[in-house]
Amino acid sequence: MSDHSRIFTIAEANALLPRLNVMLERQMTLLRELDAHGEKMAARGLDPHVLDHNPADDPETAALKEEMRERVRVFHAGWREVEALGAVVKDYRLGLVDFQGRRGNETVWLCWRYGEPAVAHWHPLDEGFDARRPLERMSIPPTLN
Repeated sequence: MSDHSRIFTIAEANALLPRLNVMLERQMTLLRELDAHGEKMAARGLDPHVLDHNPADDPETAALKEEMRERVRVFHAGWREVEALGAVVKDYRLGLVDFQGRRGNETVWLCWRYGEPAVAHWHPLDEGFDARRPLERMSIPPTLN
């Protein structure tokens, strides 16, 4: 879990985006693979959420479960890497990531969604993505060419 006490400036959050884009691209690929593997399991009549080892499982079922367990492990490890940067994963399917920041004297979430070019939104700590608002122009540092 990330350390929610770290306060990011907009510039600090934006500086992480090149790295986060690479990390989230990997996570989105893993998610598609997890979904596909889950469909493969479901087609065999297996619940992709029930991955416990069962001595009665045939070898193919056991292999499918083991592969899914490993994929899930890698997927969760990837999100822990994202959170180790100080980001807070809000929705892994949408690639929503927030950073605690300041807006005046108020602590808020600086909100970013995978695929957006910059952190350009915020929302109160007790609200979510639907409540996000654009950062005021004057609070966004100019980009140097």
